[in-house]
Amino acid sequence: MSELRRRAAGLVIPRADARSWHDSTYRDALYNLIDEGVGGIGVFLGGLDETARMIDDLRTRGGRRLLFAADYEHGLPMRLDGGIAFPRAMALGRTLPGITEHVAAAIAQEARALGVFWNFAPVCDINSDPNNPIINTRSFGETPDTVARHVEAYVRGTQSQRVMACAKHVPGHGDTSVDSHMALPTIAITREVAETREFLPFRAAIDAGVASLMMGHILVPFLDPDRPASLSSNVITDLVRTAWGFDGLVTTDALDMRAIT
Repeated sequence: MSELRRRAAGLVIPRADARSWHDSTYRDALYNLIDEGVGGIGVFLGGLDETARMIDDLRTRGGRRLLFAADYEHGLPMRLDGGIAFPRAMALGRTLPGITEHVAAAIAQEARALGVFWNFAPVCDINSDPNNPIINTRSFGETPDTVARHVEAYVRGTQSQRVMACAKHVPGHGDTSVDSHMALPTIAITREVAETREFLPFRAAIDAGVASLMMGHILVPFLDPDRPASLSSNVITDLVRTAWGFDGLVTTDALDMRAIT
């Protein structure tokens, strides 16, 4: 294998479902990806015990270099059959940020016990469109200030347990009625609106020391009229790296979503 191919593989995180782990063909396919040098594994569906066994098996194959990640916004039951289900972000947004910090820490403790050290949370999107089919109760609220305060708390709570938080979905997925799992949303806002609304929770996450940001599959014409944020150097380099000064880990949303496919 060429060095260039291995370096490219290190930027890819394939999906792994413990509910399919009994299938030797499925296991071998993941083993082959690990042998090619993928950088981590995105853990999805399955039970607690079988997921823990799968992670141990994959880590044995790949060594300590593998980074295991998952979507546990409101706890392990978001993806797994087991674990503690906590209130959704919208419910937490009606409480004190200290409660959100405590919940995030508890989620991170369970994730780390399972072998997952990167939680794709918190959601920084503002629930500005009531018809949004995908953000909705995943948002901490309808105002930038509420979302920002709870985002900061979630980041602190998560990373206090040595689990990386991930602020998503840059540059803001709240003001649309389109689900990016199904199609590519366009968010037709001005820079002035984005600066005072969409961007504030992400800046708060960065100020709180968030380890990673997730780029959304959303088209924001004032930033880039041709490419979704997840594939745009205007967003990733010019906005996130340069304007926001973020030097941590950047990831896309899932590449099998129809906004991209």
